[in-house]
Amino acid sequence: MRRCRDWHTVTGQAGFVTVAALVLLRVGVLALVLCPGAFGLHLLVDGAEYGSWLYGN
Repeated sequence: MRRCRDWHTVTGQAGFVTVAALVLLRVGVLALVLCPGAFGLHLLVDGAEYGSWLYGN
């Protein structure tokens, strides 16, 4: 498999696809990790009582 640092060695269309696919895969995995965490944090803060430190008072 090719790495992002191999971008300058890409000569054909298939090489571009192998590098781009790995980049998109890594971005997708990062999104799968961060988005549920951010959504859960939103629900936690949204459910906090008024005046609590979590509410932001």
